Amino acid sequence: YKIEKPTIISTDFGTHYAPSIGDIKVLVIPVQLPVGEAKNYHTWNENSLDFVRNAYFGTPETNDGWNSFASYYATASFNKLSFSGMVADIYEETDDNYSITAINSDKTYSKLYELLARALNSTKVNNPTVSWSDYDLNKDGYIDSIHFISNAGSDIKWNEPLWPHMSSAGLDGTVSNPGINTYSMSSLSHFSSAR
Repeated sequence: YKIEKPTIISTDFGTHYAPSIGDIKVLVIPVQLPVGEAKNYHTWNENSLDFVRNAYFGTPETNDGWNSFASYYATASFNKLSFSGMVADIYEETDDNYSITAINSDKTYSKLYELLARALNSTKVNNPTVSWSDYDLNKDGYIDSIHFISNAGSDIKWNEPLWPHMSSAGLDGTVSNPGINTYSMSSLSHFSSAR
């Protein structure tokens, strides 16, 4: 029996995930949603923003010994994968059509995708000097690594749109103005217990 060389190369895999080596820019957007009928929720403030900034981009020295997202991947990849980027200002949604209750009630996820687009567009408008093409290293028209963290509480249920998950939104963009394909969604209540 003759063993052939592997025929799968990295370009055979989809480009909708962030590259696994290189200097990757991460965009984190904190989202404050109207509450609706939700009984359990959080309110973003400067302390929670600082916590998220440290959780993504801090060092073990600034984080009482624990690794951030960036420092963990730098160590685990032997410094072949480096994350930088920004935790944006809080996107405050004012339309009750995008409340915690309204989004979680929409099992098609279309309200969630509309919310993600609104949050990203607002972030771009509020940061006119950012070169958004830097967030699309593989130049496929999508931000390589985009994370949304909502104020939804711990009573959200598995498979509801605001439950922590990763998926694809298919919100097209261009290299100079990238959209959202692969994204992650979390909430402050789940996020703070993950370290």
